Amino acid sequence: MHVEQVTADGFGPLSGETLELAPGLTVVWGPNEAGKSSWHAALLVALGGRRRGRGAATRSDRELVARHRPWDGGRWAVRATVVLDDGRRVELRHDLDGKVECRATDLTLGRDVTGEVLGDGAPDATRWVGLDRETMAATAWVPQAGVLALRGAAAGLQEQLARAAATGSGEVTASRALALLEEFSRERVGRDLPGSSRPLALARREHTGARRACDDAHEART
Repeated sequence: MHVEQVTADGFGPLSGETLELAPGLTVVWGPNEAGKSSWHAALLVALGGRRRGRGAATRSDRELVARHRPWDGGRWAVRATVVLDDGRRVELRHDLDGKVECRATDLTLGRDVTGEVLGDGAPDATRWVGLDRETMAATAWVPQAGVLALRGAAAGLQEQLARAAATGSGEVTASRALALLEEFSRERVGRDLPGSSRPLALARREHTGARRACDDAHEART
């Protein structure tokens, strides 16, 4: 599954903004308070939505409300467009306040496919990759503060990874994911070896050439 774009109709400081994601790797950068963490959270919620099940709100749900309601008090909603492995393009819509206008729609056929990934009363697209919104957040979605938290929670992380692997189907397994990452790294990055035509080696050589040209230009001016 590839995420093409996410739209924050109203999410924290974001209002009516869309983030386009390139095939492969997308790097989002900016100064402090530019909204990077808000986009990170919005993308997760746009995929998994917000549970509508009975019972008390979970800790993660309470934190979601406290941190990411629209700062201007407007409508709280996110959308995302994803492309599945079978080629289908699906739009996900989540009304995070009323939790009523929540659905997954096949954009080619105009057909509602919410039932394929319904979880706790809301569409959860992470089910298309063998996970659910809680497992996705615990294993594949690492917040900035979570990097340090992992040092004291190795056992819990191991449990969540085992759960993620166990819920996979077909080729969607932990070992398959690792193999795909290795293949992507080999083809799209490569190693910094003499004569290599992979992107990393090419970038290194271009960088070295640019530095030399810069040094030559500096010497010519002095």
